Amino acid sequence: MKHGDEPTAVLALKSHVKSVDFPESLVNGLSKRFPNVKFRIVSFHPQQVDHLSEAEILYTYTITPALLGAAPKLKWFHSVVTGPDTYTFPELINRNIIVTSPRGIYAVPIAETALGLMLSLTRKIQDSILLQTKRCWAAIDIYNSFPPAGELYESTIVIFGQGGIGTALAQRCHALGMRVIGVVPTPRLKPDFVDELILPNNLGDVLKIADFVALACPLTGQTKGLIGRRELGLMKKTAYLINIARGELVDETALVKALKSGTIGGAACDVFTTEPLPADHPFYTTPNMIVMPHVSGWSARFWERAVERFATNLELYLNRKPLIGEVDFNRGY
Repeated sequence: MKHGDEPTAVLALKSHVKSVDFPESLVNGLSKRFPNVKFRIVSFHPQQVDHLSEAEILYTYTITPALLGAAPKLKWFHSVVTGPDTYTFPELINRNIIVTSPRGIYAVPIAETALGLMLSLTRKIQDSILLQTKRCWAAIDIYNSFPPAGELYESTIVIFGQGGIGTALAQRCHALGMRVIGVVPTPRLKPDFVDELILPNNLGDVLKIADFVALACPLTGQTKGLIGRRELGLMKKTAYLINIARGELVDETALVKALKSGTIGGAACDVFTTEPLPADHPFYTTPNMIVMPHVSGWSARFWERAVERFATNLELYLNRKPLIGEVDFNRGY
């Protein structure tokens, strides 16, 4: 054993919500795979986590200054959450603790959700569901609605970010016959399933031709407020905005105005600047808007993928090797 005789790993993953509760069977599997690690499975609370004073390893949703202060032995924090914006604070950065995010494990469900939202908007599925709730058979209304029903085939999508989620979405869009343009912060090799990779300074040109604009990038100082009044004004009147990344990437006031004025065709968001979204927020009544309550990353297969990533990293950690998904706080992800 490299990090002590019997390191303690606190898994603060228990939930009162049965469907997302951490399965006990996975704890048993970890105990068999790592017999020299003491696992403590407990509930998460931002102010207090049981057995934290023993923890060399902490696996939970996020970490706060209060939790960090109660964990003097902590050497490695692994988050359930991909974006480190939710747990970036000076004390954590200065403690020289290894911090890892589960980068990539959300790619499949979120990419599939983004596709579903795109189809719901362009194929008028959202309109049909709303009419169903009114017991209304209104084919003529849908035929005459704006934007008119379109197709994904041969349409153009601009995807901000080519990490796990952006890559998974690009692959699926390419398979459906879409033209895929990826926006990346630094030059890199273009994969076969992407038609074009551009840097942010060329953004204006591609926003003008996009049928869909999808946000799948991390929240950093450079991406905060990425889509505002100017960017929305460059988009087609028939174009759709899909945000499955972070709410702060979008100027939400500008988006409401753009939707109400018909500047763009529609939008679908799974993330918002304030969550839960207040009941009086205009998004709930804005035309051609789909609101999802930040659930696009959830799947019945989530814990299976998440625990396998944690276990892979635990093996690397015990053998003093670099971990997968180490967070670079200077870069922001």
